[in-house]
Amino acid sequence: MQWLVLFAAWAVVALAFPVVLAVTPSTFIFIGALPAAAIFFSIISLEDLTGAHFNPAVSLGALAAGKIGWGRWAWYLLFQIIGGILGALILWGI
Repeated sequence: MQWLVLFAAWAVVALAFPVVLAVTPSTFIFIGALPAAAIFFSIISLEDLTGAHFNPAVSLGALAAGKIGWGRWAWYLLFQIIGGILGALILWGI
C-alpha cells in the first residue's frame, strides 16, 4: 500500500508539470508545492523502511538528539551520498 501512495504522489507531480509551464501567479505556488508534496508523501510512505532520513541534516539531527548511534549514522550518511550520486547520474542521463 505504501508504494501505491508513493507512486500516486509522484504521478500527481508528473501530471501537474505541464500546468507549471504556463506562467501565471499560481505558477510559483506549484513550483513550491509540488516538490514539497512529493517529499511529504515519500516520507509518509517510506518512514518505516528508512526512518525518513532522506537528508543528511535529518540524520545529523537524530545523532545530536541521541536517537541514533554513530554506526547507524555512518550507514545513513553513506547511503544518502550514494543515493545523491545515483540521482544525479540519472538526471544527467535525461
